[in-house]
Formats: sequence, structure tokens, C-alpha cells
Amino acid sequence: MISPGKENDRGRLWCPLGWRHTVVGAGRWRTKGHPHFKDDADVRREGREALLAIKQDLVVNSSRLSSWGTAAKDCCKWEGVLCDHLTGHVIQLHLGGWVLSSQGEFEDYIPFEGKLSLKLIELQQLEYIDLSSNYLRPSPIPGFIGSLFNLRYLDLFSSGFDGEIPYCELGNLTHLQYLDLSSSDFTSAIEFFSWPSSFVSKILRPQFCESQ
Repeated sequence: MISPGKENDRGRLWCPLGWRHTVVGAGRWRTKGHPHFKDDADVRREGREALLAIKQDLVVNSSRLSSWGTAAKDCCKWEGVLCDHLTGHVIQLHLGGWVLSSQGEFEDYIPFEGKLSLKLIELQQLEYIDLSSNYLRPSPIPGFIGSLFNLRYLDLFSSGFDGEIPYCELGNLTHLQYLDLSSSDFTSAIEFFSWPSSFVSKILRPQFCESQ
């Protein structure tokens, strides 16, 4: 398990924003000489640039994310960011509105506003995204989330998104093990909660996309 945490009142596993250790991801590293090899410095620089663009599009009315872009150039040490310690890739983003202590206790409620940056898709190794309990600018869920093919956990509970759910795009997330779209003002509201990846993919894609 890569996400120690605590269950909240919806039975979901919470991981504290303060928990910033790197974790191991097997099978994703590339040796020198591989055509797609990037050294650790390149990977972290690219991750840093993408994260700074994400921060720029979020409205932060507090000191949250103050560690992003400071003297700490290593983005893997920034609040809410977890990296694979072998490759340096960002693999988890904990950006829920509830701020948790290092013990997993509710510490404060400081939601984000603004919008989700297209630069998110540059973090192609992401496995975990928590954007729950925010006040993001009302708009449909960005379809580009469906290009983050390594996602296993996506929490958009009460995040501010509305309109049509991009079923086809989300159906591309074949590794998804947890998807929560509840408590949002979608045109066709459906609650997804801890479904197996095969079931999520089967429900999302064929029913809405085969005829398109």
C-alpha cells in the first residue's frame, strides 16, 4: 500500500497533505541508453514546471502551496506532492480542500478555486489525484484527465465541476480503482465509489461511446 491514511465520514481513505515521502513504483524506470531515458534532474524539472502552472491556475487564498516554487527546487518536497523515488516522477497530488495533519486528522478547511490547468497532462505518471471539497470554477470535468492513463485513484467529490460527465474520456482510465464524482452538479449525476477498474471502464465507455 502506498497511501497510509485514515477513513473519513464517507468511508474514504485520507492521506495527509503533510505526508510528502517518496514511494517506490516498480517497472517504470529507464536505464541510460533507453530511447526514452531521462535523468532525475530532467524529470524533476519538468514536474516542477507543470506543478507551477497548475498552481498559477488555482486561486489560493492562504499560505497553502507556499512551498511550491520557493527555494526548495525539488518539487517532490512540496506540500501535497508525492514522487516515485526511483524515477523522480510525480505520482500523487493531494489537493483536497480539507487540510490534514501528519497524523491524518482534520486540521483546516482551505478550498482551492480557479481552474484545473491543462499542464496536468504533462504529469503522465500520475496515479492518484484528490481534488475533493474544493470550489473550482464551475465547468465540466476536463476531458484531458482521460489521457492520464496511469491513474488509479481520482477523487472529484464536491470539487465544483458541473455539466456533462466526459464518459468516453474517463473510460480510457483502464487502471482506475477508485472514482468519486458525487456531490457535484452534473447533468446526469452518478455516484462512483471504489469500483474495480474493469467495472469502471465497462460502465463508462461502451454505454456512451460505441455509437460515437
